[in-house]
Amino acid sequence: MQKIDVLERKTCLPPLAWALSLGETVRLVCGSGVDIGDQAFFEGAWCGEFDTFRFDLAHEVFGTGARLTPEGWLMVPPSHPLECIYVLHDVEKKWHASNSLAFLAAITDFDFLSYNRDLAKRLVSIVTGVPPFPFSIKTSKGTLYLLYSDNALLSSTIEIRPKAATPDFRTFEDYRNYLHDVCKAAAANARNPHRIKAYELLCSLSSGYDSAASAVLAKECGCNKAMTFSPFEGGIDDSGAKVAHVLKLNVIERQRPRTDEGYESYTPEFFSNGTQGEEVIFAAFGDILQGSLFVGGFHGDRIWDMRFPPDSNLVTESLSGTTLGEFRLEKNFFQLPLPFVGARNHAAVKNISNSDDMKPYSIGGDYDRPIPRRILESEGVPRDWFGLSKKYIAQDCYRDLSLLSPEVKKLVLAQGPNDIKYYFDLARYLIGMALFDYERRIEAVLLKDYSRHFKIVTALVGSPFCVFRKTHPFMVKTFRWANQAIQARYREAI
Repeated sequence: MQKIDVLERKTCLPPLAWALSLGETVRLVCGSGVDIGDQAFFEGAWCGEFDTFRFDLAHEVFGTGARLTPEGWLMVPPSHPLECIYVLHDVEKKWHASNSLAFLAAITDFDFLSYNRDLAKRLVSIVTGVPPFPFSIKTSKGTLYLLYSDNALLSSTIEIRPKAATPDFRTFEDYRNYLHDVCKAAAANARNPHRIKAYELLCSLSSGYDSAASAVLAKECGCNKAMTFSPFEGGIDDSGAKVAHVLKLNVIERQRPRTDEGYESYTPEFFSNGTQGEEVIFAAFGDILQGSLFVGGFHGDRIWDMRFPPDSNLVTESLSGTTLGEFRLEKNFFQLPLPFVGARNHAAVKNISNSDDMKPYSIGGDYDRPIPRRILESEGVPRDWFGLSKKYIAQDCYRDLSLLSPEVKKLVLAQGPNDIKYYFDLARYLIGMALFDYERRIEAVLLKDYSRHFKIVTALVGSPFCVFRKTHPFMVKTFRWANQAIQARYREAI
């Protein structure tokens, strides 16, 4: 067994960042907020007692860490698919792991063999679900693996060790009680006084279903503070302030940034893992998120909607919530996306949504989620105060590059000129997007079942739409700039 030989805790690192190297000596370099036990370390919370420090046995995990076992080092990523552990198996057959892609690159000096749209596809492939074996990418120093959701043992190879199975849910009460119990256990874990630092619950709110329903559960578990965005002039009003008052939550409302202007120093953190910065607007709440267990509603659309086909692999088809990772490590908060609790048993959740007991909470149409509606209406939130229309306020920079400030675009363009190859790739991308749009318009007329799709364009371009759309050539340049910028910060810190 390889025990930790060298432990370096550095206050100049992001508090929750860590990097583990398994060579002739075992070296752990970490920030000031990482909790360390007997040959184990973890940042985050989990559904279980903190004092036992057996995060590796938990079925619901909201953070990252590792434990030395008789068989070797066991990597423990979050149970949700919004973040992962990055593992490099180098050319000397040594393992290196980190919860930050940039930190891993800084400590091992690896680089990607090329920065192109194929690399972008690999970095965003989690939208298609957790794979049976980790996504892998060839680098200058060996093979990089992206470990999502399942635990993994590092030996001569990577051996997947699935987390404990999600229990079955037969009724709405079964499911709601499970959500409550997990949130309560994670909150108790996060605020345990034996931690290096205790973390308090914080929730987000909008006028939609998912974050508002998650806020109800967070409130029951001791949360008293919520944050919500007010619109910029001419923007979409998605404020959840009215719902917060009904739930008796102290709400902090701030204007949603129109672009990343004014937050440029944080912008690289949201783009440095290749998932393209959708949550860059959260920089406006950096001071509020600090020191919190943040309960959000990411991907309630996929989990709680009545129409999507059930799956057990956490398919999302969207990168919402995946760009908070590096910002989270720096601002020292944990992430608990409540819809993913129990989501491995999506079939049971869907059966509940479509059951006779839930019909009084179904309003019909394309935006209909009985589970969160029942949670909210049972707490006295009026039916017409939420969930009436879908309001998508994330920063989809691949659709609109004007969402990036002129300063950031200038830095990105410094990565290299837009040569003939760039414009050829851009043309292929735009043609592919146009074909997908045309196919989806036909589907909207001919198909009503969300489980059915024409897949002609997917076959032509070699990727499903949810992956292809995230391969804009400018976003590849943005990733390269952002990752190298964060690498430089880590190199300076170590």
